Amino acid sequence: MLPDFKKTKRLIEQRTSNVLDVRTQFHMGGFGSIARRKVHEGSGFITDYGDGMKDDSELQQMPSKAEIDIRKLLQDPAGVYIEVLEKIAFDQAFQQSKLIIDKVTDVTEKTGNVYDFRGEFTADKLIELLSRYEMDFMPNGQPRLPTMFTGKASIENVKKAFAQINESPELAKKLEKVIIEQRQRWYDRAAARKLVD
Repeated sequence: MLPDFKKTKRLIEQRTSNVLDVRTQFHMGGFGSIARRKVHEGSGFITDYGDGMKDDSELQQMPSKAEIDIRKLLQDPAGVYIEVLEKIAFDQAFQQSKLIIDKVTDVTEKTGNVYDFRGEFTADKLIELLSRYEMDFMPNGQPRLPTMFTGKASIENVKKAFAQINESPELAKKLEKVIIEQRQRWYDRAAARKLVD
């Protein structure tokens, strides 16, 4: 009878899982910073948005596969192992990011928070978008502007809109007005919070 090496297998499994988690988060870019937790039982979870809206979500399987060239494996087992983990992490990141985008799209449509930028994306449209967004602020009162996820074609339009704001005192004043209003709403929300023991 051959030895089983249970402890060694468990250690390899744990380390592989940890590396896969870290690399998946890396490949997710901005989405990688979203807090995550493992669900050990059950078939789903309920998200309570605090405004009365609840969302019932089922757990989703995200299978990934990678093919291994046996000749490469015999020549460089560690290199093949790392390459396979990287391919799986990239695939997992893609699937998880798509799931997040689909969920955000679904929730924004349900709550009526969709804003359609037909035509050119201008500085005025950017300021209007920021006025609708519930901003967060640092303790010193500086705004934490949202992370924007756009397609490659849209990123240049967003950069151009920010450049227009920087170049125009009138647009800069409009943005400052939005930030002041948002800061006051943030203070109001903070004051309305109930502290618990």
